[in-house]
Amino acid sequence: GFSLWLTGPAMNHCLSLPDEKHGTFFKKIISRVQVFARVTPKQKELAITTFKSLGLVTVMCGDGTNDVGALKHADVGVAIISNAPEVKPEKKELERKEKEKSEKKMAI
Repeated sequence: GFSLWLTGPAMNHCLSLPDEKHGTFFKKIISRVQVFARVTPKQKELAITTFKSLGLVTVMCGDGTNDVGALKHADVGVAIISNAPEVKPEKKELERKEKEKSEKKMAI
């Protein structure tokens, strides 16, 4: 067997071939694609929906902003957030206790 890498411009070329109205060529090669590089959010969504139309289970990892369409269509979508502020468990617990205290005071 063989595997392919597919860039966004190459994907556009595949989809613009004659007789490609129904994605025939793209559907034939997509199961061999192991790496998608420099693809647009719409292209990611198309790749996921095409994989699903072929009966494959899909997983998508993305930043959650540009990739929201593909993340929603995937069987498993994982939004990876970088540089998110870390909240330590002790701090979370302290914040929860403070919130409970203020809610009790408001109830009295």
